[in-house]
Amino acid sequence: MELVQAKGILNRLNKLANVVNTTIGVLHANYEVLSGNTIVFHLFCKEENEVGNFLLENIMNTVLQKDYPFKMLNMINGIDFIFSINPKDEQDAYLMPRYNDYVTYDILDIIYQVVDMAKVEYCLIIEDLPETEIPFDVICEIDQWNEDQEYYEEDISGGIVDYQDIKQYRINKNCLYGISLGYYDIDTSIVESDLVPELIGILFESVEDFCYVISDKDYIYLYSVVPFNDDTDFDIEEGLINCLPLLSQTNQEETLEDLWSEWRQEGEKEI
Repeated sequence: MELVQAKGILNRLNKLANVVNTTIGVLHANYEVLSGNTIVFHLFCKEENEVGNFLLENIMNTVLQKDYPFKMLNMINGIDFIFSINPKDEQDAYLMPRYNDYVTYDILDIIYQVVDMAKVEYCLIIEDLPETEIPFDVICEIDQWNEDQEYYEEDISGGIVDYQDIKQYRINKNCLYGISLGYYDIDTSIVESDLVPELIGILFESVEDFCYVISDKDYIYLYSVVPFNDDTDFDIEEGLINCLPLLSQTNQEETLEDLWSEWRQEGEKEI
């Protein structure tokens, strides 16, 4: 393998691994060069995750539906893409630089397609929770709100709140991946500490009356004396999108779509 050729393929592999590691989060990527100029690109989950498993399963299904210029091995919690960059004859040697580009684009394109599937599978849904017991923390917030209303009277928004008037909603935390995949590698374990305080402010601006937000391992719970409508749902979704950087674990150099578009345009120029 010539030095220029090696530099080109390694640069593309670095970009591919970087965009996975900084914009997907539930999947991680790295690669290694084996003897005989064989490349193994590893795609895997570091820990058990429903969204990560969904991505891996559908990546495998997508690969099986078409002939690709690489082999795929199903590993424990991951997938290996294996291909050779050692040309067999002079004609192959001439085509090899573009071949390497096509292989890395194919892998990126598969990931891009499956991320789009996940965005549909885990789209943002705000569920109603009728007749659910109000948590003690929220009751305390209602009591404090009512005390403030009595003390400040007309100087603040809203009015006295009755527990029975509280509407309850929830969002599955996996829905955060539906809006973050390809943009931010979020960490849902810090939703309570980093995202919830921002959501309380966003929700209050939308309903302009008593509201509160808490979370547990699986869900974000929203409480409001004002029933949600389409405008409220829009404000929440827009707020979540704007707050995703708070949950990001790394700095993003480019999005998944940016790299996909760049490599796709390069390939079209060659046709």
